[in-house]
Amino acid sequence: MPNSKPVSELNNLYERESRLSVLVTQEGKQRSTSSSITIRLADTFEYLQAAYTLVHDKYVKQGYQAPSPSGVRFLPHFGLPTSHTVVAEIGGKIVGTLTIVTDGLLGLPLEKEYPAAIKALRSRKGHLAEICCLATRGGGPLELPVLLQLMYASYDLCLRQLGVTDLCVAVTTGHQSFYRKILQFESIGETTQYSSCNNVAAVAMQLNLQQAWDRFHGAHNINRMVGRFFLEKAPLEDTGLILPQEANVMVRRQFAVEHIDWAQLNEIERKRIEIALAHHSVFH
Repeated sequence: MPNSKPVSELNNLYERESRLSVLVTQEGKQRSTSSSITIRLADTFEYLQAAYTLVHDKYVKQGYQAPSPSGVRFLPHFGLPTSHTVVAEIGGKIVGTLTIVTDGLLGLPLEKEYPAAIKALRSRKGHLAEICCLATRGGGPLELPVLLQLMYASYDLCLRQLGVTDLCVAVTTGHQSFYRKILQFESIGETTQYSSCNNVAAVAMQLNLQQAWDRFHGAHNINRMVGRFFLEKAPLEDTGLILPQEANVMVRRQFAVEHIDWAQLNEIERKRIEIALAHHSVFH
């Protein structure tokens, strides 16, 4: 479940962006300073461990799940090559993460709670993806910039590299207004008790990325500013973050073998994951 900050804090978005954004040199290579937010792919076992540990700890603190013996929150979908985990770092320390799950063998995680809504989106012949397990470390003045950089990464990677048309997310009712008013998402399902997050009240939301700029441009001034932040920044591809990456796929496969909770899977899910893990060709 994503978390958010009040709308009023976005007034300083551009000022913070100039100080805390991903910095790109003339050669197109990413560089970092102790005060910059660096977005990168979680492409090693250690990065995946750190990212999913951060999500686990944040979810436990917010009451979305009970503590797990593994100390990580890892969904079955994350073991497939259709998932991509990114992290935000400041000074080499991970301060936020999210995972993009594109529609694949297991569908989307929120589909379990909103099957009709996802079926309706698929009927439009688009390519769906879901933002999952968005978490930031702690609070303070850096939390909002970190959140926005992670959301920018999801927009950029989905729109420019993954060919996604519809970006979905499940959010708590307390965060629904932020996603609707600021990020221009629309509700696609009724409020329900989200079983995989300890039955917290949540709603499914969706943004058509091909229409995103028109939605931002036609909105309030602050929304147009957010639209420029998401849609006019230099592509992450210019920094060397290119999907898919063979090394990342193999590391994710290794992590999945160790962390998937097989007992929680039904027969169809188990078989599909076994096929994906057994055949290297599936990961291309």
